[in-house]
Amino acid sequence: MVRIEKIRVVMVLACLLMFAGLSGHALAQWPSPVPSQPAPQQYPSYPPQGQQPLPGGQQMPQPPSQFPQGMPGQAINDVFGRFSLSLPQGSMPISSNYSIGIPQATVQVNVMAVSQDQMFQMNLQNFPSMMRQMGGNIDTEQSIDVAGRQGRLIAVTMKNPQANASFHAMNVFIPGPNLWIQVMGPEQNTPQIGQVLQSVLGGLRF
Repeated sequence: MVRIEKIRVVMVLACLLMFAGLSGHALAQWPSPVPSQPAPQQYPSYPPQGQQPLPGGQQMPQPPSQFPQGMPGQAINDVFGRFSLSLPQGSMPISSNYSIGIPQATVQVNVMAVSQDQMFQMNLQNFPSMMRQMGGNIDTEQSIDVAGRQGRLIAVTMKNPQANASFHAMNVFIPGPNLWIQVMGPEQNTPQIGQVLQSVLGGLRF
């Protein structure tokens, strides 16, 4: 049990390195498309000349500014229902990540959806070279049909001498919806990894 838990921890760390490394590399080269917002229009706090206050000393209502102060940005709701998060104005979604564990097969499934085509293409182009830089070996690189869409299958084996373990990851990149699906586990579980990948791709709908 202790060895299995160690393998799971190393798998999670390796997945995080893959996802964070490639995403960070793309973000570093990806200019922010958020334009600067114009300053809100200013309105006087007193009636303009020619207008008289309302009876009883009340003032004319002021028109709202173009960007009211305190307007919340986009909101994120946790899929587990544990929290929600309001983002500042000008926030733009970059990617969404899903991680699913299958303990019986000691396999982890990671899914990333990228909002920007440029960022996705950079991830796809840089993936093989980055895996080699991390000590990985590219076992397979070929086109694959996924629900009528053309995808790219890249299988990688990575060795971790410190943990005395090696890991196999099957990655499928699907342009258009900009999906990156990764199924990863110990190298000796490669047949189960392939089966899980086929099951995941079979359940994919666009």
